[in-house]
Amino acid sequence: GQSAIAAQYSLRAMVELYRRGVWRDAKTVNVVAGALSCAHAKLRVAALHFLLGAHDEAVADDDEDEAGERAEALRSSLG
Repeated sequence: GQSAIAAQYSLRAMVELYRRGVWRDAKTVNVVAGALSCAHAKLRVAALHFLLGAHDEAVADDDEDEAGERAEALRSSLG
């Protein structure tokens, strides 16, 4: 229902704010961890991915991709 949709948006917002360093504290992590006991599977999976560090790895992968693209552009411009 509507409460599941609201919870999903709230969880996404909290994870994004954590990832950006805005809400990077234990309270935020505890609230996300609370989603593990939710009846909705999508919320449990999202919380589990967050707690296992999947979001941090995704950010690291993006940073590595961007660094690789910049290095390739530099190589092509040099020679």
